[in-house]
This record gives sequence, C-alpha cells and structure tokens, in this order.
Amino acid sequence: MMTRYQIELTHGPDCKLDIGWAYRLYAALLDQLPSEQARQIHEAAVPPLGQFLKREADRWIWEIGLLGEQGEQFLGPILERTMSYALKDGAQEVQAKILQKEAIADLEELLSIGRANGTEHQFYFHTPTAFKSKGEYLSLPTTRLLLQSLVKKWNGNFPEYQIEDTDGEGLDALSHGLSINWFSLRSRRFWLKGREITGFAGKMVLENKNKGFHWELVNALLYFAQFSGIGVKTALGMGGVEYYGNGKEETSAPR
Repeated sequence: MMTRYQIELTHGPDCKLDIGWAYRLYAALLDQLPSEQARQIHEAAVPPLGQFLKREADRWIWEIGLLGEQGEQFLGPILERTMSYALKDGAQEVQAKILQKEAIADLEELLSIGRANGTEHQFYFHTPTAFKSKGEYLSLPTTRLLLQSLVKKWNGNFPEYQIEDTDGEGLDALSHGLSINWFSLRSRRFWLKGREITGFAGKMVLENKNKGFHWELVNALLYFAQFSGIGVKTALGMGGVEYYGNGKEETSAPR
C-alpha cells in the first residue's frame, strides 16, 4: 500500500548537495524506468511518491515515500537494487545506502497506527512547504490547507479507499476539529527549474480534537503525511515532513 525509505547519500568532494538536488534525484529515478512508466508517473495528476533531501548531523538523507500500486511496483525495485545515482546529466554521482524501510500493508494497519498516536502530533517541515489556490502560491498553513492537501494525495493514489468530500463540508468538519497549538516557522525559498517558490519550514504541533471515526481518520492522514509530503511539488523535493506523535520528541531540526 505504501512504503517509506530513508537512504543515506554519499558523494565525492566535487559534489555539493543541497535540498534542491531532490529534483535531480527524482529525474535520475525516472531515468531508470521504461519510458511509458516514467511518463505515467511524471504526468500523473497526483504523483505516487513524495521525496525530499535533508541534512542530518554530517550526512545527507534522502526520504522517499512510495504510494499505491504504481509507486510500489514501478519504483520499489529500483530503490532496492540501486547503489548509485548519476545526477546533473551524469556529471555527478552519489552512492546510496538504505538505512530504514517502513511498509504499511493496508488501510487497517494505517488506522491502527493512527489510533496509537494520541491527540498531539508534531511535525518538522524540513523543506519549503507551500499550497496553491486559484493559481496563486500560499506560503502560510491552515489546518484546512493541510488536510486538503493530504486528502487529495490520498484519493489520488488509493481510489479504492476514497475520502468523500463532494461539498467541502466533510473537510470543513475535519479541519475544525484540528488545531495548531504551537508553531515556530520561518520563510524559506525553494528553487525549481530556475523559478523561486516561497514556502515555510520549521516546527508545528497539532491537536486532533475530532471524535470517533473522524479522529481516527485525521490521525491516519497526519501519519500518512511523512509518506506523501504536504503541499505542492512534493515529488520534486518540497513539503518534506517528519512526524512525531503520542508525545515522541523530534531528533533533528530543519536546516
């Protein structure tokens, strides 16, 4: 159903990674697919992956989540077997080593994880996060924008488990039951194909005050965020989040 990898990247002295190189990793990943599979992923209205780069201590970590059958079947085998990626038209190469892998088999397992995570949820937004509405980028979060993004990514990759919201009232109800209790965010820019997108990065603590199945659903969506990313361009390196629930403390901060 979904799998998340943490991959350590190492490189030579002439290669200077930064978070924007996530786009190059995405391109290198698609280059290893048959052209039709690569086209399907790149042209998908909702891509079957979320990925980003983060600096942790003295090493670079590539976080990548695969969503649904397409993400798992097309990209999973490549990640499992590939030990190096050629970037920047082959001018640079990075070595790849899988550090951790988390797989969630079905919806019931995801809901069970969500139920165990209590009411308080901490996020670290490692890479610039932004939303888009009526053709304009929005660089400040609201609970509705957060959940709207996650529901769209969920519905786009799991059509058999659609979250129905034909009139917007369901999303309104879920977001009204979710509050931002604390945040420490800052403006941050992401360069993509020569264009600058302004978003936010930093820490946020959310409280899920919903009841019954709505509580379970929101908890599941919040956990899902670390597989899918939040906001726009999550397949290209934006919206990369780390999640901590049930009182667990973060181990690293965004840079």
